[in-house]
Amino acid sequence: MESIDFGDCEIRAISFEHPDVIVKLFDPNISDFFALEFLGCAYFIIESGSVQNVVGSIILFNSADEAFSHEDFKMFAEDRNIDVKIRNDFFGYKLCLFSVIAGGDFIIVFSDLSINRKRIG
Repeated sequence: MESIDFGDCEIRAISFEHPDVIVKLFDPNISDFFALEFLGCAYFIIESGSVQNVVGSIILFNSADEAFSHEDFKMFAEDRNIDVKIRNDFFGYKLCLFSVIAGGDFIIVFSDLSINRKRIG
């Protein structure tokens, strides 16, 4: 399990370029943009009706077993009845939980991750 420090970043866009998902973040503290490219995305679920979506934490897991040892991930999956699907269908994948301050939490199941930073000014 690994936590990426993007707390308080705003989620500016989520792009789908099959089979990849790109989450674009803006960090208002340092005025930088980040693109998190989830390569080989096998599953993605988000529920948000909020105009603003702000990251609390981003947690990466190397396996479903590791993800389900994290209480927030486990509760999110069980509440949506996707826990069995994730455990059974995505062996060998990495998983990511976005826990947000504003907006909706989400899960991404993927093969690899690339993080790119674009400085402003």
